[in-house]
Amino acid sequence: MDVLDWQKKWSQIDDFYSVPPPQEFEAALKNHGAVFDFFSKDLDRQFSGSYLEVGAGGGMMAAAAATRFQVANVFDHVTDRLNQVKERVGDHYRIVSADEIASLETDTVLIWHAMEHFLDPGAVFELCAKTLKPGGLFFIQVPVLSYEHVYPGHYYFYCERSFEVLAKNNNLNILKFYYDHAMNAMTVALQANTV
Repeated sequence: MDVLDWQKKWSQIDDFYSVPPPQEFEAALKNHGAVFDFFSKDLDRQFSGSYLEVGAGGGMMAAAAATRFQVANVFDHVTDRLNQVKERVGDHYRIVSADEIASLETDTVLIWHAMEHFLDPGAVFELCAKTLKPGGLFFIQVPVLSYEHVYPGHYYFYCERSFEVLAKNNNLNILKFYYDHAMNAMTVALQANTV
């Protein structure tokens, strides 16, 4: 089994990426939406326009985004769960292919606990950065290198310096770093240059 087959098999484990049953869906949507509420308040920004999420897993972050953006574009190699979410959210929740990402123009991009799984994270970062409109926001959350996060599905770990280099190489500015000590995770908020 090659690495991509192994990664796809791992991502199909429902325990990690299950779509909540209908009676729990609204509560899960509100829970995921708290992330956007936090960033909106902390960065004093209202979310609107076009959203892109890469490595969406169960698709619930994008479902929460779909309540704040005119269109929520979502990508993952496994689309079964995304299709389930789309049935509940509607047509402004767009499942896109890897090839379609390059043609998007986005106001906000999110990679949430996925960048550590990418085989070529620099290329994915660059692709996402190129979709951003001037002044667009890019949020990435990754696990911090620690015992509980070291396992075969995590190919890379990141630090502030990693994102400083990626930002500089892709015409982005770092707005802020955040640390979630309960999840042992780091989040970076970046912004595309306006000129």
